[in-house]
Amino acid sequence: MENGVLYQQILDGLNTLASLCIAIATGTLWWSTRNLWKASQIQIKAATGSERPWLFPVATKVPPRGEKVATNNQWYISVTVKNLGRMPALIKECKVKIAEKSTLPPAPDFADAMDIGGPYSVEAQGTFDTRPIGPGKPSDDQLVFYGRITYAELNGEKHTLRFAFEVWKLGMASVHYNNDAYHEFD
Repeated sequence: MENGVLYQQILDGLNTLASLCIAIATGTLWWSTRNLWKASQIQIKAATGSERPWLFPVATKVPPRGEKVATNNQWYISVTVKNLGRMPALIKECKVKIAEKSTLPPAPDFADAMDIGGPYSVEAQGTFDTRPIGPGKPSDDQLVFYGRITYAELNGEKHTLRFAFEVWKLGMASVHYNNDAYHEFD
């Protein structure tokens, strides 16, 4: 065997070995990058879970309207909502209804609810009041004011706040409606 052929075989073998090493390094780099991407997705979910908007109803306002304060259900109601989260909330929908307590279904039905709008966004730790609605319909039954606010994070992930309050017939006061199906803090 000549020296030239031997050297060529050695070089071919080294080329093959180098190509194999590059292929292994590329595979390892791909595997590492894929695992790093998976880890970053877990961190993003964890961060957005704590660094997201959280809307909660913090107060109701139930002033009577007109001179007929003693008349049943002649009140208007609005809810003060606070963003307790660390990021702004983008308000997508704000729907409410007033219904007689005795006729409420087991879970809220927003099919014909009134869209009362709201601000486009709520800053972190900011508050807003819903538009007052009313008067409640004349009834001897206790009325419940309930609603749903759909909002989104800056990344577009949607969340829902549902709330419900029983309103005293003469206005001026409201209490939490005791049915968990009417309350959601997502």
